[in-house]
Amino acid sequence: MKKEEALKRLDAIEKERKELRAIIEASEKKASRVPNSIKDVWGRKWWISCFGDVLEDGSYDYPSLLSTKERAEAVLALIQLLEIHAAIEQREDVSLWWEDILSIDKNRSVNFFFESEETRDEFYVKHKDLIKTVKNGL
Repeated sequence: MKKEEALKRLDAIEKERKELRAIIEASEKKASRVPNSIKDVWGRKWWISCFGDVLEDGSYDYPSLLSTKERAEAVLALIQLLEIHAAIEQREDVSLWWEDILSIDKNRSVNFFFESEETRDEFYVKHKDLIKTVKNGL
């Protein structure tokens, strides 16, 4: 092979290398925004102790860590609301009355269903602080 042919091939290879690098860079920019795992979510350092305290500690990477104190408080409040709601003995058909815990404008929804308007209202009055914490944190 002559020097000129070798240089032409080298130029062609270099051009193809640049095109391939551009394709790779473009595909990286279009990478999914959805993490593959909770471990890929950066900045999670808040956790809930067994005593119900919201604590900060970023030295471990447990799947139960949360990214903000407000979110950890909201999850704790939601756990409490779920348990309180589960403790209410209700009939099978509870679809008539509900309490929308999260506002629709955030594209999130948590609903609790009750067998009567009275039960719903009492739940809301007794636990409005927990409901507010969930709304503010999630």
